[in-house]
Amino acid sequence: AALAETLGLARSLGLVNFFGWRHSEMTRIALVALEQGIQTDFVIRLVRERGLRPPQLPLAPDTWPWRLRICTLGRFALFRDGEPLTLGGKGQRKPISLLQTLLAYGGRTVSTEQLSEAVWPDADSDASRRAFDTTLHRLRRLLDVDGILTVENGRLSLAPHLAWVDAWALDAIVDDAAGWLRETDVQPPAEPLTALLGRIENLYRGAFLGDDSDEPWVLAHRERLQQRALRLLRDCGLTLERIGAWQEATACYSLAIEIEPLAEAFYQRLMTALHTQGCKAEALATYERCREAMISTLGVVPSPQTIALHRHILTSGSD
Repeated sequence: AALAETLGLARSLGLVNFFGWRHSEMTRIALVALEQGIQTDFVIRLVRERGLRPPQLPLAPDTWPWRLRICTLGRFALFRDGEPLTLGGKGQRKPISLLQTLLAYGGRTVSTEQLSEAVWPDADSDASRRAFDTTLHRLRRLLDVDGILTVENGRLSLAPHLAWVDAWALDAIVDDAAGWLRETDVQPPAEPLTALLGRIENLYRGAFLGDDSDEPWVLAHRERLQQRALRLLRDCGLTLERIGAWQEATACYSLAIEIEPLAEAFYQRLMTALHTQGCKAEALATYERCREAMISTLGVVPSPQTIALHRHILTSGSD
């Protein structure tokens, strides 16, 4: 209530600065106000006019007014100040290709020479350098956010305090959760793990850049992100099993299969989790789903271990 009253007064006075202003404290105030929906428009104005920087991922909330949001998982989309940018226009192909290549290499401190070779593989060094400079200029005009792309010591970076990238957020969540799982007690509560699953599900909408590119550096980053997500889901699922949270483990393994429909080990864990809960029919249906996916995609049947698990469930009594 005090915050709402104070920010309401500041808005009425047009107050965006005062004696003793401290960015760290105002960032904390802005975070609380945005999370609680207090004077949102005015707080966004404060953030942008005073250049308040968000906390590091994954702590930065979805409500933070990033100047640029970039979606790369399952699709490619750009949002500037919350509004979608229209892509596909004349002259945008190379700038977008440069941005996607930058993101595939991590998005920060990427060698401009490496980028030039990737985007213009058939050009000589002088021609590719000229093409890079021209394309970078066009990309900056397309994004239209001051300071969003910086070149320092021959390396290009996307400014992390101005841009949110779903792949960055996923990486940050995986790092944070992996550390928490290593350091937590023997029997952690299920609630944080359930919340973690929700965050991963919201972020991971599909493979990096979807099917837009089959360049080696894109494929490598796509595989890396997928495997990191799957390893975390495996660890979460096994932890949930250990504490007897079988329903939550079921959700964990189901999400892993959505990410990678050919991950046979997750079918095995899902079958076990369902059977443990007395859901025999669902466990058997999971086997059939696994079998159909492997035959239709790979032309092979499930492994002997999966077949043996199916036979065990099939011949067991129902609860």
